[in-house]
Amino acid sequence: MTTYLLSFDLWKAVEEDGEVPTLSANPTLAQIKNYNEENVKKFKAINALLMQVLNLKGEFEIQKMRELEGIKDYVDRLTSIANRIRLFGENVSDNRIVEKVESLPKKFESKISSLQDSKDLSKISVNDLVNALQAVE
Repeated sequence: MTTYLLSFDLWKAVEEDGEVPTLSANPTLAQIKNYNEENVKKFKAINALLMQVLNLKGEFEIQKMRELEGIKDYVDRLTSIANRIRLFGENVSDNRIVEKVESLPKKFESKISSLQDSKDLSKISVNDLVNALQAVE
């Protein structure tokens, strides 16, 4: 992320918390332009970070288990994306990952149904769900 923001000349605004010195009493046009550009950098940095979070959330939502993919690999992929979202300070609960895993292909349908009947899936851990589903594979 540092490199990403550096490429847009925005990292300094994040690092210094966007503090821009005030203008003098009679600023030149160049000083005014520079002042305005520096003021906007913090907001550009925030926008760049928010866009990254939105992209990751979208990526998480469109994930589907691939035909020949194992349940563990699928959950690892979901967890990896969730962890990248968490690095931005956004919350992705393990429960959300469990909800996403519940939308597996038809071969898992009966196991998901029996798990829903026997357990409260809002309280099951991701690892417990993976272990239960790996038996179907």
